[in-house]
Parts: sequence; structure tokens; C-alpha cells
Amino acid sequence: MQIRYIIAGVFVLLGASAAAPAYAQPEPIKTAREAVIESIGKLEDLKKNEAIEPVERLKQETELKREALGFIIDLSILETKNIEDKLSAIEVNLAFEDLRGEFIEATEGYAEYFGAMRSLLKRTDDLDGIQKIAGQLKDWRALTYDPGIAKAIDLILVFQNRDALGVADQRFEKLSAELKRRATKIRQSWQPLLLRASNDLEKAYELNDAAIELLNGYLPKEQPEEGLEAPTEAIGETISVPTTAVADDALPAATIRQLVEQSIGKIKEAYGKFISLNDFLKR
Repeated sequence: MQIRYIIAGVFVLLGASAAAPAYAQPEPIKTAREAVIESIGKLEDLKKNEAIEPVERLKQETELKREALGFIIDLSILETKNIEDKLSAIEVNLAFEDLRGEFIEATEGYAEYFGAMRSLLKRTDDLDGIQKIAGQLKDWRALTYDPGIAKAIDLILVFQNRDALGVADQRFEKLSAELKRRATKIRQSWQPLLLRASNDLEKAYELNDAAIELLNGYLPKEQPEEGLEAPTEAIGETISVPTTAVADDALPAATIRQLVEQSIGKIKEAYGKFISLNDFLKR
């Protein structure tokens, strides 16, 4: 079923975009997502109900599929607008400013396309027409929307995580200064733990730097000078991470999202140690 495929794609991207600690799903998106799930539940109930006459079944199926597809489009519009807002809000390296602008422009185009599909759906009365719209939307998502929006999400995740690292760094510096000032008599007790927290943050930075390096693959490639051959090896969807940078915590090759998730994990480990270090200040 075309509609089920579209739902799967939407939810995969929603899950991806929620991976960063600063990327919370707004209430309208949660509500729209629940509406999609509920509408699909109605379709499943209809499918199981064998007592309905064929004519009535066709009528209900048509309305329920129109409703489900409409909710999917509404959810997609909300999520696209939310991603656009996140793109506008994040601070990126100068090298990625133009890329961010391109992603923002692309999301605006995506929202317009969804809006056009929504208008077309409202004017469509028959089941075949609804299925045709669902098929067009499915193909467009697979070829255009999903790859483009996934890259935009990658950019958001990397630089939101960098912001989270900055906050953790400030917390570490403040805690370190407080310990050195107030807990000098038990330095030998908290100093090893402070060092381990420092190592966690260092690895988190290295992982995020590796993700930024991989983001370079999204930037336009420089054209070789005349008479020179272009390099045959292009940056792909994965990057080989030096084992010295991430110890044994990462696979030899990782995607941007995996690197960010690992970096987030190291930040969480550091915060766990911050809690223990705070106990030394209470003694």
C-alpha cells in the first residue's frame, strides 16, 4: 500500500530528527503523528470487518484513505517547517553557511509541494485518484524529499551537538574550578574522576569533529584546473574514523548520525561523572 510506505518514510525521518538532545518534537507534530496512527488503525479495522457490504466498504475505504493521506501530508508539512526553523536557528561554520541556505530554500520548496498535494487531494473524490496521489507522493519522497531532508537533518544534528558540547564544556570548567577551590584536601579522591570526565568530553569533541568532516561531503566539489584530472575517490556516505580518535567506542566506518549518537553518549557519560563530582563539593 502506497500510504503505508509513506508513513514508514515519515516516521523514520521523525525518529532521525529527534536524535539530538536539543531537538524536541513540538506538540503539533506529536498530535499530527497520533492522528496518522489513528487513521491507519481505522483502515485496519475496516479491512478486518467482513460484515460490511462491498459498496459501503468502498465508500468507507475511500474516505479513510483520503483522511489518512491528508494527515500524512499535514504531518509532513509540520515536520518540514520545523526542520526549516531548526536550520535557521543553528549556528554553523562559515563553510556551511551556503549549504544551510540551500537546505532552507529546499525545505520551503518541499512544503509548497506538500501543500499542492493537499489541495489536489481535496479535489479528488475517487479511490483510484487518491491512490494515484499517494503513488506520486511516494515516488517524489523517495527520489527528492527523503535524501534532501536527511542531509538537512544531518547538518542540524551535528551543530546542535556542537552546542551541547559547548554547554558541557562550560559545566566542566565551572565544576573543575569549584573543586580546586573548595576541595583541595581531598584532591586525590576527585581528580581521577575529573580526568575521566575530561576524557569523555575530548572523545565527544573528536566524534563530532569526525561528523563535521563527513559533512564536507555535502559541500560542492571544487572543479579541477584545466589539464588536471579530477580525483577518482569521492567522499561517500560513510567515513573511516581513526581508532586513536574514538578508541574502541566506534565502528571503523560510521555515518554522520552514528558519530553524533556516539558523541551524545560520551556527553552523557561526562554528565554522570559531574553528578558524582558534585558530591565532593558537599563534603
